[in-house]
Amino acid sequence: MNPQEIAKDNITPLAKEKRDEIHTASIAIAHLASLARWAGRGLIHAPECDLSNSTRCEAGEALLFLGEEIERRCAVIDEAL
Repeated sequence: MNPQEIAKDNITPLAKEKRDEIHTASIAIAHLASLARWAGRGLIHAPECDLSNSTRCEAGEALLFLGEEIERRCAVIDEAL
């Protein structure tokens, strides 16, 4: 067993509960990231939107970027757990 596996096996019930809470929060944030990406793609590709093309694309790209960055950070959290 490597040191990380030993450390994971020796965590207290309270520490495990906190890790579970962090993991659950990470999953919830990842779901929000998916929604942001979905909304961003929808704005980018919406043909009959009242916004100008450049405004719609900028908003869509911002949401898409937001979703990707949130997912990237959630992956870092999950790897640390």
